[in-house]
Amino acid sequence: MSLSLKKILTLPVLQEFTPVAGMGGLDRIVNTTAILDYEPLRDDFHNTSFGTGCVVLTSLLFAKENPELILPTIQWLDSQDVSAIAYKDVLVDRLPHEVIQYCEEKKLPLFRFHNAHFENIIYSIMDAIQLEDREVLTEKHLHEMIHMLMPRNDVASISSKLRMDFGDYYICYYFYPMDGLSDISMGRLLKETYLRHDIRERSIISSYKKGYFFLTSGNDPTESFYNSLVREIFPEGELKKLRVGISQILEDKTSLDLAFRQSYFAYIGSKIIGLDHCNYDQIGTLQFFVPHANTPDFDRFASGILNKISVDNEFLETAVAFVDNNGNIKDTAKACYCHPNTIRYRIKRMKNFLGLSLDGEFEIYEILSSAIKIKRLQESMSKDY
Repeated sequence: MSLSLKKILTLPVLQEFTPVAGMGGLDRIVNTTAILDYEPLRDDFHNTSFGTGCVVLTSLLFAKENPELILPTIQWLDSQDVSAIAYKDVLVDRLPHEVIQYCEEKKLPLFRFHNAHFENIIYSIMDAIQLEDREVLTEKHLHEMIHMLMPRNDVASISSKLRMDFGDYYICYYFYPMDGLSDISMGRLLKETYLRHDIRERSIISSYKKGYFFLTSGNDPTESFYNSLVREIFPEGELKKLRVGISQILEDKTSLDLAFRQSYFAYIGSKIIGLDHCNYDQIGTLQFFVPHANTPDFDRFASGILNKISVDNEFLETAVAFVDNNGNIKDTAKACYCHPNTIRYRIKRMKNFLGLSLDGEFEIYEILSSAIKIKRLQESMSKDY
């Protein structure tokens, strides 16, 4: 999604923008913004930030001692199809007449300002653009995609409307603040991505419940590439305060719902398997359990199993320890502070309660593990609604 320059100019932080020239071009579309402080015509200048739809902010630092550089720089920016140029008049007070004349003839909007900080302008413009995305990617839409309630045509339509340059691959993260990091602080950290042109052009940030989805794209098929990007956004200390669910690397952008679903399910599953940062592949059978945990059939199954073995608290405690220790009798005995033979006796009794074969532990482990995972999922998911 994109906004017209005319609409962008209504933002409060842009009220001190004074028109200089080119006001015939206010219908130009804005989809990004970038800072230019170094003269772009040098041989070593290779910045792709200044392109179609860009509002260029500059202090004209490169022209402080060489005002003759301003016109060719403006001409170069115009050739890149930028939407507008705004200069802060702290270093250069007045522009050469030929610059103003050029912008007027080309209908290239040129503004002057004095007090506003570049970062605040960028935040405001990118917030406005992101708002357009949020109107497409609403919490209702996210809920429908996560729970497979949205028709495929609608998913494809939403994908096409997002202000995002899709590369060959994309991945989705769901960030949820744990103790020590408020959701407001996390939002502020994610907002730092607005200052990184290389990130914001290929990424979308969208709030969901008490966390944030971070959808990003690129041409690299490895998760490590995108994980390194996340580490650039979040300081190490802050990243440790987040629970993170990560989708698989995906290619078909018409399956965008899969990215949101996988990352959110990985977040839910991470709480069950005890990992703060968890990708979708790591949650194993929870990939199947998470979307169905609250259905009547799953609840009936889990409740039925656990009710049958709950004739005594020690049986339920043993069952939980048995599952948490991956069916290992000795480790379960240590967790329950009793002899392994005591655990074997309790498991035999639970087999009787459930009408299972007395041979081996695989069958009862599988059944108890499924029931306990479902109940833990139900408890975990209830806290997120």
